Amino acid sequence: MLFAIGRSIVVLVLHILIMAINIVLKKLITWLADNKMQTIMLDFKNLCKMPSIMGAINGTHISIAKPISVFLKDYYYHKTRGYNIVAQVVVDSKKRFLDVFVGLFRNVNDSYVLRKSKLYQCAIHRGLFDIAIGPQD
Repeated sequence: MLFAIGRSIVVLVLHILIMAINIVLKKLITWLADNKMQTIMLDFKNLCKMPSIMGAINGTHISIAKPISVFLKDYYYHKTRGYNIVAQVVVDSKKRFLDVFVGLFRNVNDSYVLRKSKLYQCAIHRGLFDIAIGPQD
């Protein structure tokens, strides 16, 4: 034990910190109203000739320094990428951030990250994407 702090306390504090970061990000980065979303869908249609695209999503592993704590080393080590955390970002047609989800670790795939994100939960339970989509040419 480093500084006589147990593993469970370190994990709990790290979890609280990541939750706080996500809360602050949610105040700075917000999903758009229907009228702005319609503009984004039109922009995407002009860019890639595909209708009804509301955003581009991608996940990535962000390299971090090797954690000092012996216990956290196991959580953040990925055998092919070293130490990292996983982020998922959604951008609009102008590459502006619409949603950010950060904090998962190790070797997790994109679909797992998506299912754990607030974006997914809002889409499934609150009808986030239930906007009026007009006829497509």
